[in-house]
Amino acid sequence: MQIYQRFMQLRKYLKMTQSEFGKELGRTKMAISYYEKGERSIDNSIIILLQEKFNVNTDWLINGNGSMFLSDNEKKADSGVVSIASSYNVPERLLILLSKLRKEDLIRVEGYIQAIVDSYKNKDMQKLSS
Repeated sequence: MQIYQRFMQLRKYLKMTQSEFGKELGRTKMAISYYEKGERSIDNSIIILLQEKFNVNTDWLINGNGSMFLSDNEKKADSGVVSIASSYNVPERLLILLSKLRKEDLIRVEGYIQAIVDSYKNKDMQKLSS
């Protein structure tokens, strides 16, 4: 099964018309129709919206792995990652990858990012003192 087929399966599972689904995603009925026929690719912004609005498992949507929706445990591990980061215009592919990580891996990634941020702060402080 392809992503566009899972996209249509999701809409039907939610018992929404193409118009209703489009309205939820900020798209027209025609755009939804194109997505469902595979005539237009489903971009990352739609994938992220589906996760945020409907708790869709992005790995299921993209690759067909796992269940259609995130479990409570998966949702807790993902909570806040997409919504906080997307407000800072972080590349969407990075967000999708982060959403697939386990909690302990997210903590490690956070540590790496914090080290990078700290190194920038140190450089800025050195510039100010010189």
